[in-house]
Amino acid sequence: MKKANIAPESRRKSEHFEQLAEIAEVIIEDDLDQITEKPGKPGQYHISHKNNEVEELIRDELVYLLEGNMDVAMTLFGSDLWHSFESHMKAENHDIESGGLKGAAASHPIQLVALLKQIVETKTFKGNCPICQDWR
Repeated sequence: MKKANIAPESRRKSEHFEQLAEIAEVIIEDDLDQITEKPGKPGQYHISHKNNEVEELIRDELVYLLEGNMDVAMTLFGSDLWHSFESHMKAENHDIESGGLKGAAASHPIQLVALLKQIVETKTFKGNCPICQDWR
């Protein structure tokens, strides 16, 4: 079987996006990708854990978890890759552009989780960053 000939820039961008998606995955660790808002109770959530336990959270607890996971991701991946991730995330969502990722976590935590979950699944990003700005 003949392998597809992928342009070096395309392959690098794909690998870059894959690495950035790993950052998103760290931010929604602890089953945060399984969070839902309680019907009729804004700011109250529950997480259906993989072990079938259900955990209830209020908004401040969710924000605290997201911010803690962001700190872990910054440490794991380093500031250059974190800034690259943030550049792409700003292109994804206006709230992130104006307040950064932690600002988006504080103002719209459940929407941020949904966006991060989508990114983990698709491994695609809008915009460019200092790392990939010259790639096609």
